This record gives sequence, structure tokens and C-alpha cells, in this order.
Amino acid sequence: MASMVFMLLCGGQGKRLWPLSRKSKPKQLLQMISGKTLLENTIDRLVSFEDADIGLVTTKSYVQAIDTCLGDKVDFYVVEPCARNTAAAIALGVEQVLKSNDTDPVMVFLPSDHYIGDNQAFAQAIEVAIAHAKNHDDIVLVGIKPTYPATGYGYAATHQLDQADILKVIKFHEKPDLQTAENYLEHGNVFWNAGIFVARASVLHHAIKTNQPELHQSIFKYVHEMGDYQDVPALSFDRAVIEHCTNVSLVPGEFPWKDVGSIENFTELFVGAQKDASVFSHKGHSNIACSTKKMIVFLGVSDVCLVETDDVIVVMQRGQAEAMSDVVAHLEKGPMENLL
Repeated sequence: MASMVFMLLCGGQGKRLWPLSRKSKPKQLLQMISGKTLLENTIDRLVSFEDADIGLVTTKSYVQAIDTCLGDKVDFYVVEPCARNTAAAIALGVEQVLKSNDTDPVMVFLPSDHYIGDNQAFAQAIEVAIAHAKNHDDIVLVGIKPTYPATGYGYAATHQLDQADILKVIKFHEKPDLQTAENYLEHGNVFWNAGIFVARASVLHHAIKTNQPELHQSIFKYVHEMGDYQDVPALSFDRAVIEHCTNVSLVPGEFPWKDVGSIENFTELFVGAQKDASVFSHKGHSNIACSTKKMIVFLGVSDVCLVETDDVIVVMQRGQAEAMSDVVAHLEKGPMENLL
């Protein structure tokens, strides 16, 4: 195995992206206007790292579809029997890399569903993070300057280190409430977490074992065929591990970025890439729509997001995207489960 390993997190169904994301076609396989999927775009951003291995963490139900999409662009898969959130996915990836490798490679965990508008600037930020991780016992994040008080992202408060391109994270807060997010925006030293984690495998292993011993033990048992993956706690890596770590640094990301994890964010990108005028808004403002077959007219309404598929139409007040998971949970319990 190479001394540097990129691990793509690719196991989520994307409930906040329903009805575009389905069990049969998860969010990472959604096709963008460019004709490529979110996952293919993520792989394309790694072409300059020729000496790195590329691994992918996903659930067994998605392996065939992902392999069909990517072919030989992935060096190896880490397969979860079922989805147990990002802490389990990262812990499993680390455990399997350490088990099969005598060295201590730098690992770069990346989401597979983010939009990044400048691949060169992205690569430069990752190179800085990797260089720091090689020589320090830190977990390095990539940070994005906030543009509004989002409650769906993690916030990293930082201060300057001796190196001009690396900041020390003095506090990390995953998904704060609106008031707290507004308070963070008043300070110039706060960044959104772009969901990227860079560290040597041993550093990540120690952070998980120290802060989440039950998770570490259950992953260890599973990897060594002594336990069931269903027994692994379902935890967010950001909240379960990063919030408790003191050895966290950050590289500012100087590139356009968007987490495409919600239906509103995806629709914003869809609208931004459209060349025609199939959405018309009259006596209203800030309306967006994702529809490939019909013209959409908004009349006398504002701040509305509309998404149309062959079998579902969603009309949503903008800013309510986080509640889409509640809609999916409702459908899971009723006769419309086939729409998932």
C-alpha cells in the first residue's frame, strides 16, 4: 500500500436529497449537469496525486453500482455490511488499512457528495494538509469561510500558528443552533468544516480509541471476525471524535465549495448550471426549481424550492432542507415506502 491513501466516504443514502436520491440510486451516483456523477467528480479531483492509493468506504448494497460507475479508478473497497454513520466508516477504514499495512500512511478521508469549483486550489490545500500531517500528530481539517449562519455544518474556531498556511483549531462545534452560528460569524477566525480529515492512520486510530472506546472495540472485533457490525454505534465522526480532540489543525480552502447533501443545495447547483429559462418567477423572489421536463412558474410566492421527478413533486420553503429526513422517516413507516 502507498504511503498516502485517499478514502472516499460513499455509504450514505442521502435522505436529505430525496426524492432525487433513492435506495437504488444514492446521492453519490446522482448525475450533475456536466454529465458526471458527484462521485466521478470527486475522483477527478485526485488526478494530481499519482502516488496515492484510492480506497472507498461504502455499504455492500452499493458496491456493484459504484464499481460500474468507477471501474478501475479505485484501488480497493472497504465494505460495511450496513451503514453506521461516519465515525464507524472512518474507524473501519483506518482499522483495515493498519491491518494490511506495515507503515503508517497519511489518510485523507473525503466526502463523495461535495461540489468544489476549483480542482487546482483544492489540490493545493490538500497538499498543505498532507505535509503537516506527515510531520505532526494532528488531524487536519480543510475549512471554508462561512457566508451565512448555517446550522448543518461544523464550525472550527482557530488561531494562527507559526506556519502561515496552517491554523490551530481551538474549538470545534458540530451543527450549532442558529444563535450560536450567528455568534460564530461575528468572529473572523471561524471556518466551516468541509468534511475532509487528513492524518496519519495511527493518529486517527488513537483519536477514535481515546474518545470512543466502545466504537473502537466494536470495530476491532468486527475486523477480526469476533463481532457483528450491527453492534457498532452509529455516530458522527465530527461530533463523536473531532469535538473532543485537542490535536486538530486547519488549512483554509480557497475554492468554491458546497455540501450537496441537501435538496436545496443540489437545486441551487442545478439552477446555476442551467442554460435555459425553464423557471420563471413573477411577483416573488429567491425561488429555485429542479425540473428537466417541465417549465416551472412561481407566481406571488418567494423563497420556495421545487423539485420534480417522474413520481414525486416536492414544494418546500427554503431553509427547511434539514427536515427532509423527517419526510423520509414518515414514508418508511407507511404504504409509500416504494418511493424511497
